[in-house]
Amino acid sequence: MSRRGGPRDPVSVPAAVESSAQPSASMLPASAGEAIQSYVANRVNRTLMAATFTADHHLLSANHPFRQAFRLGDEPLACRLEDCFDPGSRGDLALVYSTDPRAPVANFLRSRDRELSVSACLYRLPECGLLLGEAWRPSDLELLDGITAVASELARLGGQLRTRNTELQAVNERVVALTRTDPLTGLANRRFLDERLAVLLSQADRHERPLSLVVSDIDHFKQVNDQHGHPAGDQVLRCFAGLLARESRTEDVTARLGGEEFVVVLPDTGLEAATAYAERVRSALMRADPLDLGVVVTASFGVAERESHEDAESLLQRADDALYTAKRAGRNRTHSAAARGGD
Repeated sequence: MSRRGGPRDPVSVPAAVESSAQPSASMLPASAGEAIQSYVANRVNRTLMAATFTADHHLLSANHPFRQAFRLGDEPLACRLEDCFDPGSRGDLALVYSTDPRAPVANFLRSRDRELSVSACLYRLPECGLLLGEAWRPSDLELLDGITAVASELARLGGQLRTRNTELQAVNERVVALTRTDPLTGLANRRFLDERLAVLLSQADRHERPLSLVVSDIDHFKQVNDQHGHPAGDQVLRCFAGLLARESRTEDVTARLGGEEFVVVLPDTGLEAATAYAERVRSALMRADPLDLGVVVTASFGVAERESHEDAESLLQRADDALYTAKRAGRNRTHSAAARGGD
């Protein structure tokens, strides 16, 4: 095989290789046929590129897919492999040759314009070097890499979105809780009381179950504020709210209406059991000493059992009337409301 310099007769590429089909071994030396047959048998379903070249990489011949990939046209070849492939930072084209046609070693090369990648196996034949390869355009490798990168980024963003959604859900739950909760005592506020009372009244009608309401008011609360200050008054409110909640069940609704007035809704509870509930809270408050000063704090309670199809306004009014009856009777007591139309 001659080095650089004068022209020489090219080694022809088999016509079968030109059409990318498996070539006949008789069209090149036996070693070339064996290499081609082995390569074709193991390649993926892409167009086979084939070229022969001298020891110093001058191209001798190339099939149509090779010429088309590197825009060589149909003219006689007058270039080297380095004119087709990018040597990268090395400055020269370092190639690994396959010594066993049955175990080809792939070289992964990029075109000079970097528009395609080539997986190529190279063989040293007696007459020339042989390149067999497959072109991977951006639609193959780079697009696949791009899709993988996009999928990875989407997965990362999806994880961030799930985290943000979880955080947002927690914030929304806190916001909802704030709109339904009295900030001082932690009990339900008037808005939530109205919502839940409407639902519980509907359920009581549908299932024909009893429901009772307890309205309470801390006795002489203004004196507590005047004598001990508003922080002490807040402490009394929190203590009383805690006693109401402690005696309540999960299904009960315990709310602060405002000031020192509280309401407890007791579903599936008749007048007698509701009155007993109020008495337990009243007795507990007398023993509580919320200011740790030996000051006895008391409260008055009004209790009403809901009558058939009675609305919320009427039920609250009867319980509130019972509360003020307890107040007028001397405070620190529980009074049960009479039925509508009764004495």
